[in-house]
Amino acid sequence: MTALALRLSAWRNGVSRLHGDVSRRMWQLLWSGVPEEEVPIGYVTNGIHAESFISSDLAGLFDRYLGADWRSEVGGEGVWGRVNTIPAAELWRTHERRRRGLSLWRGSSCAGSARSAGRARQTWLAPTKSSTPKPSPSASDDASPPTSAPR
Repeated sequence: MTALALRLSAWRNGVSRLHGDVSRRMWQLLWSGVPEEEVPIGYVTNGIHAESFISSDLAGLFDRYLGADWRSEVGGEGVWGRVNTIPAAELWRTHERRRRGLSLWRGSSCAGSARSAGRARQTWLAPTKSSTPKPSPSASDDASPPTSAPR
């Protein structure tokens, strides 16, 4: 199945440079006559784009204490060596602000989902002991079972 997928795929990627190298070596036989370094298996590096991953609150904190170059030098030791200059209390306040924001977002997101599913506020707000969904309180208690099986 792997050979079929490799032959029929428009792109073939490993999840790191090393994985791409090993995969090219492993599957070179599918491209006979093609040098190993030209076997069409690339790679994508696992990682994040810091500016889209980090909240604006945290980015502002980094700007103040790490300098504006942290964005372009995100992997540099010089920038991250300055992390210890961020006062713990300020970092904690930023963390707590983001946590409250996440909680508010979760609440509004769950509220919208619950409303669209016809569930009352108590069913999505209350903690549960089980992950098994409970019947909605808005569901009719006197609903009759179907008279015939679905076709």
